[in-house]
Amino acid sequence: MERTKKDGVPLRELNPFLSQRVAELPILQALSILDEGGNSVASSEAALSKNINFRDQEYFLYHKNKDDRDPHIGPAIHSKTTGELILTVSRRLNNSKNNFAGIVVATLRLDYFQYFYAELDIGRSGVIFLANDEGTLLVRHPFVESVLGSSIAKSRIFDAYRMKGPIATVMVPSMIDQKVRLYSYRQLEKYPLLIAVGIGKEEIFAPWREKTFRLVVICGLLLMLLSLFGAYLIRQINKRQTSESKLQHAKLELESLNSELEKLASEDGLTGLFNRRKFDTTLKQEYIRAIRNRTSLALIMIDVDKFKQFNDIYGHPAGDDCLTRIGNALKNLPSRSSDLVARYGGEEMVILLPETDIDGAERIAERARVLIESWAIPHSGNRPGVVTISAGVAAHRPTLGDPNPIALVKAADEALYSAKARGRNCISH
Repeated sequence: MERTKKDGVPLRELNPFLSQRVAELPILQALSILDEGGNSVASSEAALSKNINFRDQEYFLYHKNKDDRDPHIGPAIHSKTTGELILTVSRRLNNSKNNFAGIVVATLRLDYFQYFYAELDIGRSGVIFLANDEGTLLVRHPFVESVLGSSIAKSRIFDAYRMKGPIATVMVPSMIDQKVRLYSYRQLEKYPLLIAVGIGKEEIFAPWREKTFRLVVICGLLLMLLSLFGAYLIRQINKRQTSESKLQHAKLELESLNSELEKLASEDGLTGLFNRRKFDTTLKQEYIRAIRNRTSLALIMIDVDKFKQFNDIYGHPAGDDCLTRIGNALKNLPSRSSDLVARYGGEEMVILLPETDIDGAERIAERARVLIESWAIPHSGNRPGVVTISAGVAAHRPTLGDPNPIALVKAADEALYSAKARGRNCISH
């Protein structure tokens, strides 16, 4: 997309495609492409952004003044089109002379994070926050708009992050409300983000303090009654073990919350398959392993034929059910734990097969095609009259001189387009 047109088609023709992507992901508020002057040339909300210029926005100025192609996650701001609070994830675009040509930006609904975090039980004084590596506060639950965008780089939890590394549990006071909490934090692998969950110290120790107070009263009586002195000692030991057990339980709950958040970050919410982020990470790992072991790595890229027409004819709920059913079927096709099935985007899915050549990958792809066609799910917009898939298959034995897996993805994608060109409902390599 770093050109004025793609294959001769104006960028504004991408508006329906961008709108479809936003409709598929509830977290998205908008997807837009801006030119070097901050004008919208393609957007999922084209009607709203038509006469609005974005050159004064933080994310636009960041990319304009910094020749950095990495994604940039900006602080919470109010959308220029709808007024709602959003986060921005953007990337710089260059022209053929490697000069600034604009940006592509995805805006995320801040209320989506609030609804999600509100479902987690973190107690009355617990908090969940998301910050970037520079210490800028992006999201906080409970919601306090006035602190969004403020810096917590000098807070005790960021001191612990710099000293202890990307994952740790610490008991520190909050920089915002000064309450002491037991925090468990983790740095996300692919993005420069830190997520932390904190449970109030008072809530952890409240039951223990209440019982300790009762023990003081009991101890006074026991001192008066020497005959019960032994029972007092036993009670103290039991109470101490109870408090330690509760602290351990609180730590386990925090670790469980971290595991759940990590799972949500790598799983597609509709199909239950791994998501694009997990696929990209695993592809790099398996590509390096294939270089080291001198083995073949295969990739199957699958697309549901005429899926847009299926949604138009039968409705999006039926489309979601169809994708979920296909995802479950693909998940059960590979038999090895090292194989990975993921939703690549929209109706596209991928199967990554380590230590597999082109013949083995084609057999699995054909099994998937035959199985899905045999279901005979009605699809009047598709030539066979039922739901079918097309698949592109590629395999590569990478070497040290070829450390980038993008060629494998490109080969599978080209094979998929070849299968579509042949009339769909077939396998190509």
